Amino acid sequence: MSYGRVVAILAGASARMHFYDHLSAYLGAVGMPGVTAWHGLTKICQPKSGDTITVSAASGAVGSVVGQLAKACGYRAVGFAGGADKCRYVVDELGFDACIDYKAHGDPKSL
Repeated sequence: MSYGRVVAILAGASARMHFYDHLSAYLGAVGMPGVTAWHGLTKICQPKSGDTITVSAASGAVGSVVGQLAKACGYRAVGFAGGADKCRYVVDELGFDACIDYKAHGDPKSL
């Protein structure tokens, strides 16, 4: 697919959409997962200075970006992931402050 334009009808108005050569551009931090993470953190959650951000599915496409954005903004980021390997990835590679392995807890109250 090459660069181009297409006209889309959005609520009765036309809008230009840009297509990228590499479809992987839509899947990373600047694509849908990144936009979803940014919008959820900044527009919906709207954390304040000193807040701790908890992120479910912290090793996933959106959750991983939420945690990294939270850290970049100066918040404490705590993730939830399923398995010790995923939790190590979340802390060691993504830079979260902590990660809770929900599979290691048989009872939700123990979380």
